[in-house]
Amino acid sequence: MFERLSQAISTIRDITTIADARSLSGAEAADLLKLASEAEHVAAALRVTATRHVAESKVWQRSKYQSAAHYVAAATGSTITDADGALRTARRLEELPLARAAFQSGELSEAQVTRIADAAIVAPAQERALIGAAAEHTVAGLGSECARVKAAATSDAASKYERLYQKRSLRQWLDHEGMFNLHLRTTPDQGAIAVAAVDSRQAKVFDHARKAGIRDSAHAYAADALVDICRDAAAHSTTAKNDQSAPEVLVCVNVDHKVLTSGVVENGDTCEIEGIGPIPAATAQMLLSDSILKVIVKDRSAGSDVRKICKASRTISSRMRTAIEKRDATCQVSGCDRRHGLEIDHVVPLANGGKSELKNLVRLCRPHHRAKTYRGYKIMGTPGNWRWLTPDDQEAVPDNPDPPPDG
Repeated sequence: MFERLSQAISTIRDITTIADARSLSGAEAADLLKLASEAEHVAAALRVTATRHVAESKVWQRSKYQSAAHYVAAATGSTITDADGALRTARRLEELPLARAAFQSGELSEAQVTRIADAAIVAPAQERALIGAAAEHTVAGLGSECARVKAAATSDAASKYERLYQKRSLRQWLDHEGMFNLHLRTTPDQGAIAVAAVDSRQAKVFDHARKAGIRDSAHAYAADALVDICRDAAAHSTTAKNDQSAPEVLVCVNVDHKVLTSGVVENGDTCEIEGIGPIPAATAQMLLSDSILKVIVKDRSAGSDVRKICKASRTISSRMRTAIEKRDATCQVSGCDRRHGLEIDHVVPLANGGKSELKNLVRLCRPHHRAKTYRGYKIMGTPGNWRWLTPDDQEAVPDNPDPPPDG
């Protein structure tokens, strides 16, 4: 068995190399996709079967791993959650011969058989129908069908709801791109509340982004809407001891002093959000004035490694914050009338010698602030007479034609 499998893998490797080097027609590419998917489904079935045998043999107990899921995750390069899901599916398939056979033949993908097994284990009579539904629906559509089957098979709706409620969770992690991921798993009614809140705020985010000349996907606007809701909740949830207008510090940003002043993160430098992960220097600089974030600076000068809260020369004092909020009641980009969720920005960045003083501070809405920080836009001029410059505009404008006044 193992020799035949090794030969099959070697053959697939050779074909992969050949296919990668060849120029395929559209029809050939479509055929290749179909066959490769079938091979992937069969391989997934073999892996799930092996996963079950690993759990049953207790081989993981003779190693450093604390559970079968941990062993499988390490062996397959997957997450603990994925490995645990594979183990659960493998156990269910032992009682679902039709689904198991369809999986092993390549008819079903792992995503499809996982959903089918989850429903068919509580409604075995629907196993064949669900396999047929897999050929007619997308994975999302199949999931809906499986949910209906499970709901119909549960006689005690109240008990089922309570079981679901007890499984609710909110998990977070950073993926391979460094993107923060948030996964909410809860009951349908609670999910509907969350979706309704995001949908309501998303419309406002969309309108404002369009007015700012920014075009992103609907999913991006939904993410912005959720962050807006969280910001509002944080800003109104509590007050700081010495400043009745400031919310509680919720997030800590750890950054080396030289990163703030240079705007560059080099090997060995610290620039990260506690409990989350690394961020660009530009993000740390932008967050200096955020009212619900606390920036902690490491000053390594003179051989020291002392962590301290940013000095007033680099942060915005409560008095200065009040003054700029009164001065800049709306986003200071011409034509933008956004009044809520404004952020304080350094006109001349800290890395370029800018200081945290009124003449060098301006309030911008979040889309315009991010456009300035990450997309090459600039704001120039003086308080009350700011000019918003796109990257194209800047080619015809000299650097800092109107530097902030001394007084």
